[in-house]
Amino acid sequence: MITPAVNALPLNETQPDASLLSPSLQLARGSGHEAFEVKFLVPEAVAVSIEAWGQRHLDIDPYADPERANSYQTTTVYLDTEQFDIMHQAPGFRGRKLRVRRYGSEEMISVERKVRHKDRVRKRRTRVPVADLERLGNDEAAPDWPGEWFHTRVVRKKFRPVCCITYDRTAFIKPTDEGTLRLTLDRNIRGEAISHWVPSPVVEGAQILAGQVICELKFRDAMPGLFKQLVGEMQLTPGSVSKYRGMMKALGFLVPSH
Repeated sequence: MITPAVNALPLNETQPDASLLSPSLQLARGSGHEAFEVKFLVPEAVAVSIEAWGQRHLDIDPYADPERANSYQTTTVYLDTEQFDIMHQAPGFRGRKLRVRRYGSEEMISVERKVRHKDRVRKRRTRVPVADLERLGNDEAAPDWPGEWFHTRVVRKKFRPVCCITYDRTAFIKPTDEGTLRLTLDRNIRGEAISHWVPSPVVEGAQILAGQVICELKFRDAMPGLFKQLVGEMQLTPGSVSKYRGMMKALGFLVPSH
C-alpha cells in the first residue's frame, strides 16, 4: 500500500500546492490507484520543439532554475542486491526500483520506491536530511525515523548502492479538469559506479543517450487531450528506456536484453 509521500523540492524548502505534485505522488494523498508515465526517446531537435510546446501550453515547473535555462539538476543513487536482481529483472524485482534522489545540492534528500507495470506507476517518497543517509548502512531499526519504511526494505533484501546518475531535467506542469499534467525532458545523462549512499552530482563519468532526450508524459487516467495533441503534432512513438539499466551497461556490467 502506498502511504503519504512528500514531493521533493529542488530549490527551496517550501511545500508545493498538492495540485503541483507529480501525478504518481498525488496518489499517495488518497485515491490509491496508479498514475501513468509514458516515455519517448527523441533526438535533441525534437526535444527542443517539445520544450517550446510545453512553454505554450503548460506552466514551467515552480522549482525550475532560470540560470539553468529553466532546468534543474537531478542526482540519483540506484540500489540493487548483491545478485543485481533489479538490473536482471529477476522474478519479484521486475519493474521495481529503490533509489535515493537529490535535487541540486539541497540538504534534504528523497528516499523513494517506484513500482512500474508497463506505463502504470506507483511511488512512495519521503524526504530526510542528507546526514541521516548513513542509517541505511546499518541493520539496526529506528522506528521513529521517517525513512524507516525504506530502511526496512534495504535490510530485508540486502540492497546496496551500486550506481549514481546525474542529469538535467526540464519540467512543465499544469492542473487541469483531467488531473495534473506533467511533462519532463531529461538530458546530459552521466553516471558512475559507487558504493556510498549520498547522491553527489557526477561531473565526469560514463554518458548514455548522447544527442537524445528522454521525454515523459505523466498523468492520472486516460491520455489527456493536451498530450494527445502533443503526440500527434510531434509524431511521437512510445518506447522503453531505463536510465539505470542503460548506465549499468555503459559501466561494463552485463545487462540482459528483454
